[in-house]
Parts: sequence; structure tokens; C-alpha cells
Amino acid sequence: MKLKLQRITQTEQIPADSLYVAQDNYEIVNLKKNPNNWKYLYCDSATSCIIVIVTGTNLRAEPQVAITHLSRPERFAKFWEIIRTEFGGRPFVPSSCT
Repeated sequence: MKLKLQRITQTEQIPADSLYVAQDNYEIVNLKKNPNNWKYLYCDSATSCIIVIVTGTNLRAEPQVAITHLSRPERFAKFWEIIRTEFGGRPFVPSSCT
């Protein structure tokens, strides 16, 4: 199997229906109520950070997705706290973050 990896150069445009999430930030998109019609959520490459994507439903059983780009343990703890509040199901939460 061959992989053809491509990088987006600075001269190429990111699609208008994309939402960029900067380091140590997060975004939650309700897939049923998406006024900006985001189709793509993306972050920079994470050489020393972790990018986490969570899918599930909110308390009204509407599908949603969260993305974050984290660099510090305390930010992980805060992100999982937000996920516990914003997602109605039981998202996977690593035991080291509880």
C-alpha cells in the first residue's frame, strides 16, 4: 500500500466551510443546528500537543462533535469537564483525567 501525503501550502485556500481550532482551544458543533454549515473542523499539526475528537449527542439527543488541540494536563482536565457537561451520553474519559 502506498500513501500519498500532501501538505496544504500557504498559497492554497482552506474551504470556506472549515472551522479552525487553535492550540489550547476547543469547539463543539451541533450537527443538527449548524448555522455556519461547518463541514470540516481542523487544527494545526500537533508535534507536542494532542488533538482530541469526541462524537456523541447532547442532552436533547442531537448529534454533535467536539474537537480540541491541547498542550497541558490542566487543559485536558478542563476539556473533559466540558465534555461531561455538554454531551448527554457517556463519552470515553481516560481515568488519568478524572
